[in-house]
Amino acid sequence: MDYSLHQPIDRQHLRLLGLFHYVLSGFLFLGAFFMMVYPFIMHWALTQGGTASSDEDRSIIMLVGVFYGIFGLFSLALAICNIIAGRSIQRRRRKLFILIIAGINTLNIPLGTILAVFTFIVLLRPSVSAEFEAHATSPSAPPVPNA
Repeated sequence: MDYSLHQPIDRQHLRLLGLFHYVLSGFLFLGAFFMMVYPFIMHWALTQGGTASSDEDRSIIMLVGVFYGIFGLFSLALAICNIIAGRSIQRRRRKLFILIIAGINTLNIPLGTILAVFTFIVLLRPSVSAEFEAHATSPSAPPVPNA
C-alpha cells in the first residue's frame, strides 16, 4: 500500500513526539533533582532546629530519604530513557523500545499519560510502521530531516 500521502503529516507528528519526549525528560530531571535534594534539606532543617533529637525521628528521616532516593533514581532513569526514545523517534529506530517507554510513561500522570497515548496513536499507524521498517532495513541510513 502506498503511504506517500501520509508522509508530511506523519513526519510532523513524529517530530513533535520526539520534542515532547525531550520536554518530559526535562520535567523528569527536575523532579529527580528535587527528590534527591529534599531529604538533605529535611535532615538539615530538622537537625538544626533541634526537633529530630530521638533515634526514632532520625530513622523516619532516613526512611523518607531512602524512599525519595529510590523514586529519584527511577525518575532519572526514565528521563534518560525518554531522551533515548526521543532520539530514536527522530532516527526512526527502536520502535519497540519507544512503545515500552510510552507504556512506562503512563505512570507519570497527566503529562506522561497524554504523551504515551499520542505515542501509541502515532507509532501504531501503518504508514509510520512502514517508515520505521524502511529505516530498520537500511543500517547506514542518515537521520531523517525535520521537514
